[in-house]
Amino acid sequence: MTNELLSREISSDKDIFLKVSRFEGQVSVHLRHYYRNADGEMRPTKKGVCLNQAEFELLRDCLPECEAIFDDLKKASPKSQATKRRRYKDSDDETDDGESCEAPTPKPTKKQRKPRRH
Repeated sequence: MTNELLSREISSDKDIFLKVSRFEGQVSVHLRHYYRNADGEMRPTKKGVCLNQAEFELLRDCLPECEAIFDDLKKASPKSQATKRRRYKDSDDETDDGESCEAPTPKPTKKQRKPRRH
């Protein structure tokens, strides 16, 4: 049985919701697009992400760097954005706990994989 702990609308024009729920003792964070069905109910789409506690903690640790990037973009004028060097860590840097904030490299899709030789 799913127990919803938190539900917040993040963007009303895009119907994006943040939800925290517990399922079989595991807490997960969902950030997902929703749509309104024929009965007028809001239903989740496949567009979104579900994070377990460890994944959420990695995301949370990267948020200060994201905030710094947004702050720099707010301060920069449109002309200088292309040339201004932004103050955030390179992808080679690590956070205090030794975990990198860089997203993992996605696995290649079937189209990108090399065919097997028989």
